[in-house]
Amino acid sequence: VEKFLADRGETLIKMETLYEWIQGLSGGTLATAKLGLSGKSRQDPKYVFDANYRLADGTESPAKTDLSQVSLIPRNTGWSGRYAKWTKSFTVMHNVNGRVVQRSHALRNHGNKNPQPLVYQECEAVQDFKSGFVNTVSFFLTFGLMAIPPTRALLSQILPKQGEGPSRKNMFETSYCALSGQGTGSKGTKVQSVLYFDKCVGYASTARMIVESALCLALSKSSTRTGSLTLPSGEEGGFFTPSTGLGSALVDRLVSSKTCYFALKEVKE
Repeated sequence: VEKFLADRGETLIKMETLYEWIQGLSGGTLATAKLGLSGKSRQDPKYVFDANYRLADGTESPAKTDLSQVSLIPRNTGWSGRYAKWTKSFTVMHNVNGRVVQRSHALRNHGNKNPQPLVYQECEAVQDFKSGFVNTVSFFLTFGLMAIPPTRALLSQILPKQGEGPSRKNMFETSYCALSGQGTGSKGTKVQSVLYFDKCVGYASTARMIVESALCLALSKSSTRTGSLTLPSGEEGGFFTPSTGLGSALVDRLVSSKTCYFALKEVKE
């Protein structure tokens, strides 16, 4: 979306994303959550400013991302006229997704002295208001109980353990993930995109994405930004996100290998 707008002389100023997915519980994800809630996970180092804005030369990127609509507090849950679906504002991966977008925006605008801020929003499709409410309450109840040592130990005996997850049938026959996005450019142009995975995005599709990313780095160096992205300071390399490090080369590989399906179009209003 950002590249599509850039080719037309615009910058991306707002990105809205809708998630629709079905997949089984992941024991590995739950193990990570339990580790974090137990207080035994590695503590983040202290920085003068948010590390996601840190550039290769150590300075802070002026390209900011507004993540105020991406929070742990559920809001705006109800019927969406835009998507013609019931949606809830809270999503399981909202914090991770928001930080990746934040980092990408900072890197893409390195050297731009007056970049426009980017507003990022995301929501998840639900069957109806009742299911959205139950889904959100169940999530906070489960993780609330996991934060208490006695109940965390009890849940560990019930929930999938590390290395356990959905069945092969669930991963390949009943799971899917669809991401619908709408980006708004600085001159008002609106672009819609769809990214669709027909298999479990937590296991089967993730494994394929990792393999394709490795092949992209090894075989498509000329068409990726990693190793060839020269920063204003003259340095190369750094901590990149998939979009800034691999870009469209990775998308092309994912689509050609049928790991996912992707479509993009401009919306005329």
